[in-house]
Amino acid sequence: MAKVTIKDIAKELGVSYTTVSRALTNRAGVNALTRQRIVEEAHRMGYQPNILARGLVTQRTDTIGLLVPDITNPFSAEVARGVENAAQEYGLTLILGDTNHSPGLESQYIRRLASNRVDGLLVMPVSSHAENDINDTGIPTVILNTKNTFFETSFVTIDHELGGYLATKHLLELGYRSVAIVGGKITNEAYQDRLVGYKSALQHFGIPYDANLIFSDSAASNNTVRKAVEILKTGSGPDAFFATNDIIALDLLRELKGLPDNLGSGIGVIGFDDIPIASFPEIELSTMAQPKYVLGRTAVEILVQKIKTAQSDQVQRVILPPELIVRKTVRD
Repeated sequence: MAKVTIKDIAKELGVSYTTVSRALTNRAGVNALTRQRIVEEAHRMGYQPNILARGLVTQRTDTIGLLVPDITNPFSAEVARGVENAAQEYGLTLILGDTNHSPGLESQYIRRLASNRVDGLLVMPVSSHAENDINDTGIPTVILNTKNTFFETSFVTIDHELGGYLATKHLLELGYRSVAIVGGKITNEAYQDRLVGYKSALQHFGIPYDANLIFSDSAASNNTVRKAVEILKTGSGPDAFFATNDIIALDLLRELKGLPDNLGSGIGVIGFDDIPIASFPEIELSTMAQPKYVLGRTAVEILVQKIKTAQSDQVQRVILPPELIVRKTVRD
C-alpha cells in the first residue's frame, strides 16, 4: 500500500497542498474549521508525517535527549519514566543516554545529541564541565537533581536540605539521641545539603554536632557502612542511622542483623529515596520519598516551554519537597 502524502490529502479535500501543509504543521493562515477537516482526513487516510522533511521546514526534530549517570539506579529509572511519559504527551521522541558516571562519556553524549539536532536536553550531570558542553551547543537545556553548579541554567531538583532535616528530626522526636549519618559522597551536592539539614535538626533539639557520627567518604562504598556498624561492637555508638539513600539503608539493616549478641536490636534506620523495595513487607523501611517521577515530568514541561518560546536563556528554578514515609525500621 502506497504511503499517503500531503498531496493525496489535498486532492481528497479539494484544497491546496500549502493549506494542508500549514494545517498539519500548526502554522498560521488556515481557519479553524478547515484545519479540523484536514486533521481528521489525515487521520482517516492514515497519514504519517515525514519527520525529516518537516524538520527542514520547522527547524525542529521533535526529539529530546535525557542523560542519566546510571539507568540501573532506581532513582534515575523513575525520573526517566516521568520524562518518557511527559515526552509522549507532548509528541516528543526521547533519546536516553547512560553516562555511567563518566565525564568523558557525558561530554560525548552532549555533542552527539547536538549533532543529531535534538530540540532540547535534560541532563543529570556527573561533571561541572557539562555546563561548558551544554553552553557550546546552544540547545535549550534543563538540569536535573542539582542546582549550585549551573547558575545560568534552568534546573529541577529536590530540597535535599529539607529532607535531611525532616529525617533527622523524625528520629529525634522518637527519642533517639545519637544519630549517625551514613554513606554520602563528601563531594556530592545532595549529600552536603542533607548534612546541612541534619545539623539543623540537631541544633533545633539542642544536641551537639559530633563529627565521629559522620560516616562518609569520597566513594560511599560498603566499607563505609561496615565502619558505621562496627562501632556498635564497642558497646557504644549511635542509636539510630540516617542513611543518605535506601540502598545504604538496606546495607545497614543487613549488617545490623549480623551483629553478635543482638547488638543491632533497637537501632533505628531511616533512608532516602523510597525505592520500590523499601515498602516490601519483610523490610518496611522508613525513608524520605523523593518525587522522582514528578521531577522528570516537571523538567519536560520547562524544556517544552523553552523550545516553543525560543527563550532558552530564560532560567527557571524548581525545588521539589521530599515526603517523610514512616514504616517499621524506627520506633513506634
